[in-house]
Amino acid sequence: MNQDQQQKFERLQTILRETGGVVMGYSGGVDSTLLAKTAYDVLGDRAVIVTSISEVLAEEELDDCRKIATGLGFQFRTIKTNELDLPEFRANSPLRCAFCKSELMDHLKAIAQEEGIETIALGVNVDDLDDYRPGQAAAKEKGARFPLLEAGMTKEDVRAISKALGLPTWNKPAFACLASRFPYGEEITAEKLTQVANAERILNQAGFRQYRVRYHKEVARIEVPPQDMPRLLDIRDEIVPKFKELGFVYTAMDLAGFRSGSMNEALSGKPQAAASMQVAPPETSQAKKPARSAKIDPAKTYTVYCDGGSRGNPGPAGYGGVICDDSGKEIVQISESIGKATNNVAEYKGLIAVLSKARAMGIRRVVVKMDSELIVRQINGEYRVKQEHLKPLHAKCLAILRTLERWRIQHVPRAQNTVADRLANEAMDTDA
Repeated sequence: MNQDQQQKFERLQTILRETGGVVMGYSGGVDSTLLAKTAYDVLGDRAVIVTSISEVLAEEELDDCRKIATGLGFQFRTIKTNELDLPEFRANSPLRCAFCKSELMDHLKAIAQEEGIETIALGVNVDDLDDYRPGQAAAKEKGARFPLLEAGMTKEDVRAISKALGLPTWNKPAFACLASRFPYGEEITAEKLTQVANAERILNQAGFRQYRVRYHKEVARIEVPPQDMPRLLDIRDEIVPKFKELGFVYTAMDLAGFRSGSMNEALSGKPQAAASMQVAPPETSQAKKPARSAKIDPAKTYTVYCDGGSRGNPGPAGYGGVICDDSGKEIVQISESIGKATNNVAEYKGLIAVLSKARAMGIRRVVVKMDSELIVRQINGEYRVKQEHLKPLHAKCLAILRTLERWRIQHVPRAQNTVADRLANEAMDTDA
């Protein structure tokens, strides 16, 4: 690992040590393994590592959890979650993951209460902000912390640090729960989950490492990396009959290749659908005006104003933000009180909130205007971020901006940022 990654790893250790104990969800993936191993090394028995067993977890993944934990010397306990008992989960709306994570958090909270532990942790990194993840937002609303994110770690950082530590997961392919294989609106049943799991087992046994089988009723859509496509075609006479035995009439190869979260691509062209969801992305706030009332044109550039502050620095803090269309008309306002914080923390959280809101609405091009010269210069790379507690917030802002097609941020006088300033002050007053 390089020096920056070493500092992030040390920051992760400090974050975990300061909790005094954590209960964490463990999936056996690269993120959760680094988090689990670090938590165990720092906290010992005060790191309670938990894997959820349900129909959405492939048997191979549970076996992998056992092997990894045994090899690294930490123990984990298992719990049974019952996502399929939830009608909202089975209906498979774009909010499906929110119901799943809420179910998991309820179980982890119960364990935390039994153990006398306050902190519940999940393996989320900076790059996870690049996709639509309502489950992450739901977990945060229920009190989850994301230590990797707080330490400013990207997926590249997690893999590099894992490799340096000798963790067997450092190059493990990404894996998501089996429910992610279904188009939104397709009811999820135990039978369908088993069908997909068996299909993916066939690919695994054929030697593929990175793959997905997407369920489209009688069609199985296989995703593999482009370099693996010739081999998949070479063994199609072996694969197709086996898929037919599972109930798939047709077997197709996706020419776009493997990509995580491909079912979310159906949402990207429907910004109104994403904007109407009730679970907000991380660090967002409640909207003063509903975003769904605005018709978003991804080809147009929207202006984002934001501000944040505190009474006392640190003291009661809050932020405010405004999104305007290309004609200058306000289409949404947001504000939120965030408790005790400094001015800079409030300003960063305001920027994160308004950018997250814009992205959720389907906006892809923005001009950001702030009266904080420090934040603007840090985002533009003119100033270094020296304060450790601001580095994760800075990294989070950049991660969101990287998901947009086009952006720029500029400093403006306070007189040109009056609405966001007023909203921030109103938010501060609610906690003062």
